[in-house]
Amino acid sequence: MHEAMNFSRPVRRSLLRVLVIPILLLMTMPAALFAATPPGARSGSGKIALATQPPGATIFLDGQASGKTPGVVDGLAAGRYFVRLELDGYRSAELVVELSSGQSYQLPAIALISNAAPRPVETPRGSSPAVAVTKPAPVVPATPVPASVRAIPVATPVPMPAAPAPAPVTVASPPAPAPAAASGDEDEKIRALVAAHLKAIADGDIAAYLKLCAPKVDLYDEGVQGHETIRKTRQKLKERWPVYEITNVRDLTVRAADQPDVRRAAVTYDWNVSNPNTGKKANGTANDLVDFKQVGSEWLIVKTRQNVDRKQSRSQ
Repeated sequence: MHEAMNFSRPVRRSLLRVLVIPILLLMTMPAALFAATPPGARSGSGKIALATQPPGATIFLDGQASGKTPGVVDGLAAGRYFVRLELDGYRSAELVVELSSGQSYQLPAIALISNAAPRPVETPRGSSPAVAVTKPAPVVPATPVPASVRAIPVATPVPMPAAPAPAPVTVASPPAPAPAAASGDEDEKIRALVAAHLKAIADGDIAAYLKLCAPKVDLYDEGVQGHETIRKTRQKLKERWPVYEITNVRDLTVRAADQPDVRRAAVTYDWNVSNPNTGKKANGTANDLVDFKQVGSEWLIVKTRQNVDRKQSRSQ
């Protein structure tokens, strides 16, 4: 019994070492190894570098805090991102960045406007903005900048005050008391966008459909969705109805909505869908309401609603 006890003590000591050593290693490892993935990180390889004057603004990417300025948000896949910069005592700045796959961009420093500064006079609709949009320069000089990548200000640009920084782009979002009446040219643009919207649906062209959409869209009765969710929704519809015909488009009107810089298009058309694989068919009439919001010089879809009068559904 005594020999057995002498034998068991070394065994217990060995087991204790096995347990204690990993714990000590974990306690002494750098804390950076346990840091969580930064907010806004994605599976892609793209980057957006942001700076403000003054620095220290919080970066929100698609509504998610992603560090402070100056800073780089990386791991981004190709797509359109909504960026908001916030700093206590200053007005928030917003912009939309359309990023190509694997590209890295550094935007010019953005001069934030103090809350104490007087509100700028809103640029009349149809006139040229006071500050031109600057295309982002690449973080890595060897990386080419494709012409398709743009930084788009979300609200009316504000003239930048004199400062030693080289030509920064300023963005502000002053509230408007009431929706301004769009010019005839703007309404014609929206009518053309409605036609492109219906064509993308009929053709099953999901990429063309997404180009017309803002980063977030209140889609029919399915709630607010981002581009990836919209892509899956449209793909399911395409698989269910491979043949989608839209005819007799009529009663297309454009009017002001209940928000600034938003125009509401109403359109009626006949639809006829079928699935050769299942033999199912359906047709009817649809009444669509599509809200477009002005983002810089572009009009993008932010909300869709539909009332469908289904005439018949049958199988071959």
